[in-house]
Amino acid sequence: MPCESAQYRHNVKCKVHAYHVFIQACHIAQGLAQYLSSIFPALVWASFGSWLRTIRPEIPPSELAVTTALRPCLPQFLLNGCF
Repeated sequence: MPCESAQYRHNVKCKVHAYHVFIQACHIAQGLAQYLSSIFPALVWASFGSWLRTIRPEIPPSELAVTTALRPCLPQFLLNGCF
């Protein structure tokens, strides 16, 4: 990109940086979902309010089950200010 303007190169760098930050945030979120799945499987299954064909309590839930279980709890968690 040496032929492009300095502003254009700066915009491209900003966009690539935004992509990297987004991907890193996604990896962190998936890792947290896997952690919660492996450490608290009974709590996740108890909070899971959707339908699955088979729920086997002896197998840790998937990341989808974890995020589905957390989705209704997030607004209440944020309102309580527990952080």
